[in-house]
Amino acid sequence: MLVSIMAEDDETIEAWPAARFQRVSEVPSWSAAAAVVAVSVPVVSLRYGLYDDYKNGLSPLKELVEFDISNGRPVGGVLEAAAFGVTSHIDGFWFGRALCVATLAVIVWALARWLGRDLDSALAGALIAAASCLTVGAQIVAGWGATLFVGPLAALSAGLGASCLWGPASRARRLLGLSGVVAGLACYQPGGMAAVGVITVSAVVCDLEARDTALRLRAALSWLFAAVAAYAVIWMVCTAVVEREGPRGRLTSDVSGKLNWLIDAVIPRVLHPFSLSPGGFVTGFAALVLVAFAAWRPGRSVAATAWALVVVLVGTVGTYLPNLVVEESWASARSMWVLQGLVVVLAGVGLTRLTRLVGAWLPEATLALPLMAVVVLGAHATTNVVDYLAEPNSTELRAVQAAVREAIESNPGAPALVVVAATYNDSIAPGVSADEFGYPASAVDWAIQPMIAPVLAEEGYTGEIVLRHQGDELWDLPYGYVVVDLREVLQSVDRS
Repeated sequence: MLVSIMAEDDETIEAWPAARFQRVSEVPSWSAAAAVVAVSVPVVSLRYGLYDDYKNGLSPLKELVEFDISNGRPVGGVLEAAAFGVTSHIDGFWFGRALCVATLAVIVWALARWLGRDLDSALAGALIAAASCLTVGAQIVAGWGATLFVGPLAALSAGLGASCLWGPASRARRLLGLSGVVAGLACYQPGGMAAVGVITVSAVVCDLEARDTALRLRAALSWLFAAVAAYAVIWMVCTAVVEREGPRGRLTSDVSGKLNWLIDAVIPRVLHPFSLSPGGFVTGFAALVLVAFAAWRPGRSVAATAWALVVVLVGTVGTYLPNLVVEESWASARSMWVLQGLVVVLAGVGLTRLTRLVGAWLPEATLALPLMAVVVLGAHATTNVVDYLAEPNSTELRAVQAAVREAIESNPGAPALVVVAATYNDSIAPGVSADEFGYPASAVDWAIQPMIAPVLAEEGYTGEIVLRHQGDELWDLPYGYVVVDLREVLQSVDRS
């Protein structure tokens, strides 16, 4: 459906009898994309890196490719190797984040036009699309974009592919769609599952009682299963060629344990997509109610509504399938950003239908309340990105580099520079969430060397660099060594 919206041939558009096409204003869709860019400006403008950014910047390109291949991501491995081959230095990390933000903006623009047409409201479609990329998951993907830029690229490829699988289309177009879905999954599985989300929303917004919709859904699912099967072959070949040691690369046999994890750890966070610390019965229940309203529409029978609820349930759970079939159970925001986005889109569709009922008594509420909600969410997302992600990491980098520079200049000729790593408890952010928001990069060994490398080069320091942890003995070091304790450095940072 997204592809058809961007087509210029009106005859192609008119081939969609189930959805009345209406040329919508360009302003709402472009405004939604601009809003996502505006929220993400700090991750592009500030100089910083996160854990895996530093690690990947130091790793040989062959290791990057092999690591991603071992996780069933051959396309993502090639893209990451190409990116870090050009931007391995900390001053180049902004490029990956800029590419990530730009891709998110394209996704929001296309989603806004699609929803604007199917909901007969350009503004409603734009508000829902913007909100879907203001989630915590989307924030961490943008902030970690130097490494995770493959996520939005995968979602865009798979989403456009799924749009080719929905509706009347030639075999060539469906083969193109299948290729897009497979490419997205082979790039980054959590992002590639956007294909499931596109088909789920397509089915929900259409008339499920119509024979035409049933045929479309059946054809789309058939081709989607073919794409997943094709990717499964790729995954098996990848894991056979490069063996992956660890829970992420092994299929789970504990089905009940994964279901319990889904209920206890994943769903609470998904139902609070805009909160760093998920919790609260009221907001979670409200999200469920709005998602349920997405399955309802005026005139839809009880049987069709129940069927729509089944589609919603299967679609939302299916979007998180790559994380449910492996042994690893880690409910990180970056792994569920597509799932969070799907829940927001469905809730937005439900809210749109609900407000149209209210609009008979209060017309101003139909768009005023959603508009206010998106403005508040945008401000909240900006606060998360600035206060918990970009600014703390940028401040940390400046403080660490300043401390190392001062130590070298105050002790010329020191034979060894001992850098004592900070700990995860030394965060300078207002709070922390999972392993993503607020934690200092200087708490991990692999990040310290690339953080201080520019200063060492500027100062021409040729002595030994020794990394130590809190509490380590320093008795085996050459006489005259100088120590930089990064815990003390972070504790001295002005947090006001």
